[in-house]
Amino acid sequence: MPKFGILQMKLGDKRIHEEALKQNKVTAVNEEYDLLTNGDIVLVASGAHPFALVKICDVIPEDEMIEPTFEDGKDFSVEILGYYKADKQLYPVIHDLGGAVPRDGTYLSLNDTSKSTYKLLSSWYELIKKDKKMDLEKYINLLKSNRNLILTGAPGTGKSYLAKEIAKYIGITAKPTKKNAQDIFSKIPVNTEVSTKAGYASIIIDGNKGTSLTYKYGSKGNTLTANFNSHVWDDTINNFKEHNLEKDSYNTAIQEYIKKEFSNFFIEFTQFHPSYDYTDFVEGLRPVKKGETLGFELKNGIFKDFCKKALIASKEDKEKQEPEKRKYVFIIDEINRAEVSKVFGELFYALDPGYRGIKGAVSTQYHNIQEGDTIFDDETGKFYVPENVYIIGTMNDIDRSVESFDFAMRRRFAWKEVKADDRISMWDGNIDNWKAEAKLKMGAINKIIENTEGLNSSYHIGPAYFLKLAHYDGNFQQLWDYHIGVILNEYLRGMPNAHEDFKNIKEAYDKAK
Repeated sequence: MPKFGILQMKLGDKRIHEEALKQNKVTAVNEEYDLLTNGDIVLVASGAHPFALVKICDVIPEDEMIEPTFEDGKDFSVEILGYYKADKQLYPVIHDLGGAVPRDGTYLSLNDTSKSTYKLLSSWYELIKKDKKMDLEKYINLLKSNRNLILTGAPGTGKSYLAKEIAKYIGITAKPTKKNAQDIFSKIPVNTEVSTKAGYASIIIDGNKGTSLTYKYGSKGNTLTANFNSHVWDDTINNFKEHNLEKDSYNTAIQEYIKKEFSNFFIEFTQFHPSYDYTDFVEGLRPVKKGETLGFELKNGIFKDFCKKALIASKEDKEKQEPEKRKYVFIIDEINRAEVSKVFGELFYALDPGYRGIKGAVSTQYHNIQEGDTIFDDETGKFYVPENVYIIGTMNDIDRSVESFDFAMRRRFAWKEVKADDRISMWDGNIDNWKAEAKLKMGAINKIIENTEGLNSSYHIGPAYFLKLAHYDGNFQQLWDYHIGVILNEYLRGMPNAHEDFKNIKEAYDKAK
């Protein structure tokens, strides 16, 4: 369980705190900032009145601090978990916080787990976590059961983002290995400097083929080098701790960076388009220049390379009898925009969940000229989709190319519609000040849209459109003029009652407040 605390808005300066929260930060004054550490869950309050629940992410360096702020304060970047005004409707249990927040200075650490305030804050935090986890779990369970999943729905429902979140959840559970770390850092060019979020430290990839990690820390420019040829993942982190870095925010920053890169190692993303074909996806001949001669060589496509990586991991896990097998997730955005039968070719058979692994092995189109890296499996000489590979596709219902989606392909995937109301959680921490009105407006126009002749729920306006309110400081009229109204004009173009229908939707939008 994380540490909990209460940060009071500075008397007379509530506006500064509210503006700061819009930038996903809080300002701590006096000596209270020494009490805040990364990962703390903090209630931002105004006297006895709760305002927002946030998670402390990191201190913001002085040279990166921007207005609004306090002269005698420090800024911390935060993840906004919820606003009391909105969340008390969702979680009645936190009603008792209203007007009852204890006040003891500008910052109060909550250490006594028996106190009512601690119990209320921990309940609020656990309810938020549970809701977010449940939101993902229904999709995760569907993917695990079927191995192939397509997320479909109206534009702007956050399907691509959701696919990445599902993939991260599945991939990050895998166990890190020495080879994972080497592969991650070998992709980063030699002597590339990567600044951490904290701003206090930097990661420099250097040495032979970029497999060494030099970590600069502290005001004296100290360095610590970890070589991934000789250290496995856990040893490297322990090496950092031996140098007393666990007390520094730098350690958190570097671990977050490595973990982020590590989770991405298990995920691949591609977007289909009309010119995408088999040679891009599976394998094909590519022009190469050898001296003065131009010729062609067989090269693996993105999916085949990904499956090779997954196959190696699968064999390693089997040899070591690992209880938790590594899972690899391949995301295909806009899967219906390419001619899928040409992209997948003979893989239709191998993709079937019932024919994963060697039993679904097929000879590819260029089987006769494969050699070296283009040979997928030395044992069989054939290509197949390993059992630890999971595929997520996304597509818009109203895309004109949707009808051309192959029926043989359709039956190999589980299909899940992502509705506009399913994904309003994407607003959290982004448009919190306008979330209530956005929900009313979205619901009002979508109700009109689905009852408009020629349209239906596939033409709903998704919550992603309303994220743009952050760019217009909550101006709903600008959101309509530059985004929502434009797409609705396209929906209604050529329809007999287009002008009247557009007017009705606009009236519903304006009235919903």
